[in-house]
Amino acid sequence: MLVAIVVIKQCTNSKEPVPKPKITNNDKPKDPASNPTDRDNGFDRRTSFLKYSNHAKCRMQCRKISQQEVEEIMQEGKINYSKSDLQNARCPRYAVEGVTDDDQRVRIVYAQCNESTTVVTVIDLETDFKCSCPGDDDKYKKSAVMKILLRPLQWIYSIYAFITFVAVMLLIFLFAIIASFLEGSKVEI
Repeated sequence: MLVAIVVIKQCTNSKEPVPKPKITNNDKPKDPASNPTDRDNGFDRRTSFLKYSNHAKCRMQCRKISQQEVEEIMQEGKINYSKSDLQNARCPRYAVEGVTDDDQRVRIVYAQCNESTTVVTVIDLETDFKCSCPGDDDKYKKSAVMKILLRPLQWIYSIYAFITFVAVMLLIFLFAIIASFLEGSKVEI
């Protein structure tokens, strides 16, 4: 057993570099975007994988931003990491900002999976367009309705909390009075 340990130790302490395997397949595809790629190592700016969500198409039409401008921002824009979600469960989301040909300052959110990149949304940073894209304001409408419905419950809870507080304070006050009265009238045997 001691001999086995010494042999293993000498094999692991070998200082000789391990030779790298030679690549024998030099057939490279002509289109660099057709290479299978691992996109977990940063933002891939190639536009050949680009797809558009229905929401992004609607926003682009509303905000007058063309597909060419989206592709230019993808290739030349600056990533805003504070607005990006690189830990997204499905695909990392990159918020890329830039200026279009017609001087619109835009932020475009790209969801970059291994097989494709999807334009999620297109935002004009200076002009607040009133778009009516499907599913746009549903969450805000629901939250407004919930606020209206919850308002009376908030008042009821506030009144309940106040009454409970006053009742507990009265009990503590009565207990303190009874305790002080009993302490003052101690009967010694």
